[in-house]
Amino acid sequence: MEKMTFRTVRMIALLGAAALPLGFSAIMLAQSAAEKALITKAQKLEATGHPEMAAQTWEQVLLADPNNREALLGIAKTDMQLGKTAEAKRYLDRLRANGESQEEVTKILETPRIQSRSGRLDEAGRFAQEGNYTEAMRVYREVFGDKP
Repeated sequence: MEKMTFRTVRMIALLGAAALPLGFSAIMLAQSAAEKALITKAQKLEATGHPEMAAQTWEQVLLADPNNREALLGIAKTDMQLGKTAEAKRYLDRLRANGESQEEVTKILETPRIQSRSGRLDEAGRFAQEGNYTEAMRVYREVFGDKP
C-alpha cells in the first residue's frame, strides 16, 4: 500500500466534506417522499373503510415526524370514529400545542363514531348464527358491496 501524501489526504477530506450536505439532502428528500407515501396510504385506507389500518399508518408517519399536522389530524379523527376518545384527545392536545385552530379540533371532536369493518363482520356473523340471514346479507353488502 502506497503512502498518501498530505495533499492527497487533504483533497479526499475536502471532497468528503463537500459531499456531506448532498448526502443529508438526499436523506431528507427520501424521508419526505416516504412520509408522503404513508400519508397517501392512510388516506386510501380511511376512504376504503379500514380505519384500524389507517391509524397504524398514521402512527408510522408520526414516528418519522412527531408533529406532522396531517398525521395528527388523521389519527385523531380515526380514533374518534373508532370510539377511542382518550387517544384522540391526546393527539388533539398535541395539535393545539402546535398551534392548530380550535375550529379544526372541534370538528374532529364532533366526528361521529363508526363501527370498524371487523366489527361489522362480527355483527354479520352473529346474525347468520341466529338464522337471520337477510340481516347478515345486508351487513355483508354494506361491507363488501354488491359485487363479489
